[in-house]
Amino acid sequence: MRSKLVLVALTLLFALVLIPPAVADTFEAMGSTNALNCDLRACTNLSYDLHIVTDPLATMNVGAMTEDYYLVTSISGTVDGYGSVSMAPSCCAILMTTHGATVFADPIPDGDIALLVNGFSGAVGGGGDIPIVSNNPVDPSHTVRIDVNDSQGIFAYCTWNAVAVPEPSSLLLLGAGLIGLTGAKRFRNRKLQS
Repeated sequence: MRSKLVLVALTLLFALVLIPPAVADTFEAMGSTNALNCDLRACTNLSYDLHIVTDPLATMNVGAMTEDYYLVTSISGTVDGYGSVSMAPSCCAILMTTHGATVFADPIPDGDIALLVNGFSGAVGGGGDIPIVSNNPVDPSHTVRIDVNDSQGIFAYCTWNAVAVPEPSSLLLLGAGLIGLTGAKRFRNRKLQS
């Protein structure tokens, strides 16, 4: 029995060594027009779903401040009613998690990230660098401006909810561990019954 458990443990360790380490983080960002923030400037009613791939979390010192951020490598998704979204060629698209003493609940764009929305130039922007003109309170951790078509002036102040998505390799490792535990439990129950 112990030799089988050792074999299972060695197999899991071997799988852990063979699975490549994480090289990117992935986020799903979703939201829709927040009508409260559109009281002084008319917004388009829209919703969006973005799949954002980034490099691992990094830290940058800006003068006396420290910023924790993710460098964005690709964006895909949709803006309902306006078609597919992809990231436009850009030098430095960033999702930040901290800016000095400010800690954002979800990673949020630092300024504008250039997008192509159904072939038209657009952007998603937030993080305090994008002023939102409103008489109502604005939550900078959960508010972005989505520009759908710069030439037509189609935009909205939207809610922002970014959730980290587990990597397939992490799920594979979790699945292998659960299979190993299930096998060990079945083997133990069979041994107790005989």
